[in-house]
Amino acid sequence: MVTILFASIGSNSGRYKFQFEFNTATETFGLLTSMHLNGHRDVSLVVDSQQIEEIKEEKEYDKNICDIDFNELAQNETNDPYKQMNEYIASLAPSSQNDYTGIFKGKNLIMICAEAFSDAVISKELTASLYRLSRKGFYFSDYYQLTWGGSTSTGEFSFLFGLVPTNGIQTILDTAANNNYFTVGNQMQRLGYYTKAYHNRNYDFYDRNLTHENLGYNKYWVQEMD
Repeated sequence: MVTILFASIGSNSGRYKFQFEFNTATETFGLLTSMHLNGHRDVSLVVDSQQIEEIKEEKEYDKNICDIDFNELAQNETNDPYKQMNEYIASLAPSSQNDYTGIFKGKNLIMICAEAFSDAVISKELTASLYRLSRKGFYFSDYYQLTWGGSTSTGEFSFLFGLVPTNGIQTILDTAANNNYFTVGNQMQRLGYYTKAYHNRNYDFYDRNLTHENLGYNKYWVQEMD
């Protein structure tokens, strides 16, 4: 009980509560405590998801159906791994839409990727704008973030693709020759928007000159630094 009390109100209380992350919590509190906290969160997420499913069953929603014919792609594909992927995707049942589907249609979209951000800096008095954003929008109190090594580009990759960068900074470079159909930039271009990527320093920093226009930006613009 003394240990729990110390962990929950001490200088590392954030790691024990709302800023819990398995690796850092293990270093701070030990493996058994981290397993307990992680298990508790998993149970909470399962209960919450069951409640959400029960709510969904009370109302009929349209399905999220992609306009890509994966069956046709599978039939015309000769590369076996890609063929199996297309067959697998075609076999999946589409997810349901919900009450929030389309509520931002026609609205301006601002996406902020705050590198190394911690909600510890959110203060009603000191950072009033951040406080308003966190309280007036969707606030995910049980948000769970994986930890990986790398650099700015690994976070940028995850931000744009919603995937874990498994090959460090090389991950985003590997997208340079891919069809990045589902990135926000490409989605916005198909809706008629003009998209632009900006970065200071050097034009070829992190090889962004090779990746960014292919990520869905009409133009990649750089402010050179002395």
